Amino acid sequence: MQVIKSIIVDDEEFAVIEIKEQLELYPNVSVIATYSNGLDGLEGINSLNPDLVFVDIEMPELSGFEMLGRLTCFPVVIFCTGFSKYAIDGYAYDPTDFLLKPIKPQRFKESMDRAFKDIDQRSFSERLSRQKQELGYQLLEFRDLHGDARRV
Repeated sequence: MQVIKSIIVDDEEFAVIEIKEQLELYPNVSVIATYSNGLDGLEGINSLNPDLVFVDIEMPELSGFEMLGRLTCFPVVIFCTGFSKYAIDGYAYDPTDFLLKPIKPQRFKESMDRAFKDIDQRSFSERLSRQKQELGYQLLEFRDLHGDARRV
């Protein structure tokens, strides 16, 4: 089973603790770093290239939106915020989910199920892309027994 590297970016210490506690149920998820503001989060995410990021929106230095807009890598994102008013704007950043604080365990589980699916899909797409680059591919055209043209 693949170890999923995750980062938490939230200025509320209790929120970070809550997310970490809920992640203890997932032995394949490792929290590799936590940051308490958007600027540090931006630098950490870009340098560590995690698979999954939990992001608050209202934070010092840079908001969660500003931080995500400046990333050079593209992790799966789960927003964790106390304000539902950000939900519509948040979907412009293609998040896997949007959790409202305090986070209910069942809702967290649903979010993690979605995140695992998104991570699997990205891993598959990246592997396929790498294989195409490594092996190359040719588009072949041939005629079958009935004379119809086919491309492979």
